[in-house]
Amino acid sequence: MILWLGVAKALEGVSDVTYGLMQRQERLDWVSRSTLLRGVLGLGLLAALFATTGSVALGAAGVALAGLVVLVAHDLPLARRLAPGGWWTRHIPADLPRLALPLGVVMGLVSFGSTLPRLFLEHAHGSAAVGVFSALSSVTVVGSLVVVALGTALTTRLSHLFASGERGGFVRLTLGLSGAAALFGVGLTLLAVVAGGPLLELLYGPDYAGEGPAFVWLSVGAALSYLASCAGFAVTAARRFREQLPLFAAVTVILALACAWLIPPHGVIGAAFAGLIGAGAQLAGSLLIVAGALRASLPPSPVPPGDL
Repeated sequence: MILWLGVAKALEGVSDVTYGLMQRQERLDWVSRSTLLRGVLGLGLLAALFATTGSVALGAAGVALAGLVVLVAHDLPLARRLAPGGWWTRHIPADLPRLALPLGVVMGLVSFGSTLPRLFLEHAHGSAAVGVFSALSSVTVVGSLVVVALGTALTTRLSHLFASGERGGFVRLTLGLSGAAALFGVGLTLLAVVAGGPLLELLYGPDYAGEGPAFVWLSVGAALSYLASCAGFAVTAARRFREQLPLFAAVTVILALACAWLIPPHGVIGAAFAGLIGAGAQLAGSLLIVAGALRASLPPSPVPPGDL
């Protein structure tokens, strides 16, 4: 099963390369169609193969097959339309590994950071606490999906604005994206404060109705993470790739320390607080990087005639 899931992720990675080309041309309608097709086809094949054979491994093979079909039938033909000509070359630009390696490590740190609270919860309080935390966190993912979709759609435009020296447009668009993310975060937090218990009971049953306080703090942390994501899109648009590696290394260390400090005595609420601290550190660091990029892009001050 793990082998087939690895194949599925590898095919998804190739599709992601074509998504980058589509994003550059602002054809995100093609990206959304591809992800929708892969999701629907993958789920259908997984359900059909598991229902007929009872094998989880064959179900995972169906997910991989769905990724292959969408890649060959949809992603690659559309990518060829955007970039005709030869794609293959033996020459790898020297700057490519130096550019890609920090981003790859950053993504690994992001993935590791998302699992840290669960690892500490499992160690200190058992799998039941991990289940509660995961269930509560899944509600906040809805806002994250919206923010990531908006940021992905605007990254190309942000990049063009920064590269052309239009600092005002870059800042305004970043603030607009951040404002939309803040609205989602504040709305989610207000919902958690006003109706968190009833909502959790409706979604997961009466056993979760008492988890309202943890849900509130998870919502606050999610709101900060939405803003941190917006700042991260601005960092990427400003092409500050290398700066992201020390930032996320520091965020991972801060998050791990917060988890070790808060989770053993406070459980799920401690994990929510730890996530809040990590999101705050990421937001602060990203804003510092963006501010530095904007200062570096300022034209040199004119020299007064008397100083010549």
